[in-house]
Amino acid sequence: MIPPMNRDMLRPCWYAMTLVARGRYEEADRWIGKAYELEPLSSVIAHGAAFNLTVSRRYADAIEICLKAIDIAPDYPLLRLHLGIAYEQEHRYEEAMSEFEKALQLLEGEPLAAAHLAHVQAKTGHHRDAHEILQTLLDQSKTRHVDKYSVGLIYVGLGLPEPAIDWLDRASQERCAWFSFMANGDPRLDGLRSNPRFEAVLSRMRRA
Repeated sequence: MIPPMNRDMLRPCWYAMTLVARGRYEEADRWIGKAYELEPLSSVIAHGAAFNLTVSRRYADAIEICLKAIDIAPDYPLLRLHLGIAYEQEHRYEEAMSEFEKALQLLEGEPLAAAHLAHVQAKTGHHRDAHEILQTLLDQSKTRHVDKYSVGLIYVGLGLPEPAIDWLDRASQERCAWFSFMANGDPRLDGLRSNPRFEAVLSRMRRA
């Protein structure tokens, strides 16, 4: 849920996020700066800034942005998700899990938040917990739409690249919004980037 505000003022932020998805991080910085001039206390813009900082590997800055914004909007779940990603990349795993658990509660069990939690659980050896979330999402996928990127992300955490790429390929074919934004920059996918199958998925997305 986007907090109420003048959506016209968010246009620089939306454009910045499109630039981030394309790996144009410096340009995105400039547009996020313009967005902040219009809405300096916006949690949505803070989320866009954190997104850019996370995928461009500026984790300490992402953490700082998220913490300041959370002081203002503690219940905005996307800030919690990006804070958790940044914590994970800084090897602050307990803090990452805490943020993902908060996001999961705020999003009322949303599969994407569950997958973020399961990914870091798997990375830290809590395989049984990660497998439980994975099985829940697989069961749910039989009766409702489950974001394929979410399932792929858990398989990545479990160190299973082939099923991970299978699900990420399905995410690309379904034009999954989250995967479209994160595919080129998500640091958690870096271990797949030398895999020819994953490179083929990304190449097809770039041509689409």
